[in-house]
Amino acid sequence: MFSKSFIVQSSFVIILLSLSFKYFHTNILSWKEIKDFPPVISPLAYHLTLSTIFFISISLSFNPPTTKIRFFILYTLTFLQILLPMLYNSRYNCTFQAANSIFNFVIACKLLLWLKKFHSSNTQKFEFNSFFSMLFNWRPDALEIDRSERKYIDQVTLKNYFVNQGKRVAITILKLLVFEFLLAWVEAYKPIIPDRIYLLRFIDYLLKGNPFITPFYLFYHYVLAVNVYIYISLVYDLFVLFFGLFLLPLLLLQTNQLSQDSVYKSSKSQYQSTQSTNLSTTRKVKEWLILLLFYTKDPMNLPFMSTSPRDFWSKRWHIVLREIFLDLGYVPVKNLFGKHKKIGKVFGTLSAFFVSGLLHEHIVYCMWGTRPGEQMFFFLFHGLLLILWEFVEGLLVGNKMIMHEVKDSWGIWLFKLVLFNTFGIFSIPSFMEPYLREDSFVCMIQVGLFHNKIR
Repeated sequence: MFSKSFIVQSSFVIILLSLSFKYFHTNILSWKEIKDFPPVISPLAYHLTLSTIFFISISLSFNPPTTKIRFFILYTLTFLQILLPMLYNSRYNCTFQAANSIFNFVIACKLLLWLKKFHSSNTQKFEFNSFFSMLFNWRPDALEIDRSERKYIDQVTLKNYFVNQGKRVAITILKLLVFEFLLAWVEAYKPIIPDRIYLLRFIDYLLKGNPFITPFYLFYHYVLAVNVYIYISLVYDLFVLFFGLFLLPLLLLQTNQLSQDSVYKSSKSQYQSTQSTNLSTTRKVKEWLILLLFYTKDPMNLPFMSTSPRDFWSKRWHIVLREIFLDLGYVPVKNLFGKHKKIGKVFGTLSAFFVSGLLHEHIVYCMWGTRPGEQMFFFLFHGLLLILWEFVEGLLVGNKMIMHEVKDSWGIWLFKLVLFNTFGIFSIPSFMEPYLREDSFVCMIQVGLFHNKIR
């Protein structure tokens, strides 16, 4: 008989072929002129195409890739996930394009990380996990529950659930109000954004003394950065609230299951085995949801309280994507230098920030097809800042191996807080200006509570 994976893969292939036939049948005329490449398609067809690529990638990852053909197909799908949003840059709503470019770039990177495991000769030494399961492996600060401590998972009650979700709903509403107010303010008081990029204006200031920034311009960008932080945190809260809805029936099922244990004890062994398998799958889902709701830290952890570049990028700013930047940038480049560990760490750090810069350049290009380079400069600047910061701090502390274990006094903590935030604030315009030139406010999902009511 056919395996489940074969049925799933065949279904997706049939769907893809059907969509392709429908598309080429209705749009073949647009291919006659090269200027129409890629041919114009509706937003729905564009989204379905990207979704189909994603689901085919999922379907091909339920088993380890053991053939060159499987590797080739998966690498091709990875390439298409990054390429298609670039080909259709600026053709659709910027909110739609931003979401597609971010999602597909991250999924492509995750797929590369998954494929990377199977290029090693030691693939038999690790337990196989499908690509789909790896999509949720981004919780570096989540509580790791040992087998002996599994009972604490079962101690989460309906009361705990409603208290947790109630608090999150209240915090989400508060964040939404602050976000809407700040968004209305930055829309009303938007300054004139120079066409000359921030780096060149700074060089002009060093060479010729030309002013390149004003106090209000700097304050405006800082407020905008705070609002971006609130926006990303708000999206994450909505994500958790959405998945929290799936935990409620599982908790109810757990309660019902406990009350029915005596009935199932007298059941047949085959029935018990089936029930055990189903409960095992349900338990894994429930444990993941409980970890997400109760034990996973917010990926945006008060970034304006950072006291160093490492504190900011490793612990406080969007740590969901940290694994991608480390495994695709830092680790491979660091390993190239072999015994020269110090040099390897320097170039590995720059490579991690380079991958992050590529992601943000990809987003800007997919949204508007303009302004390459400014995002990359911002991230490489912070990569160099991290390297220099730790070099100087290592000299001052003396022992670099215990540098991060040294507890700062109150005065040193305050000095480092002010110093790093000064560097950070002056670098923000380089990140924000490409978005401001294209009037990116319309690209942010908003309710409009204070729209046009400030000024």
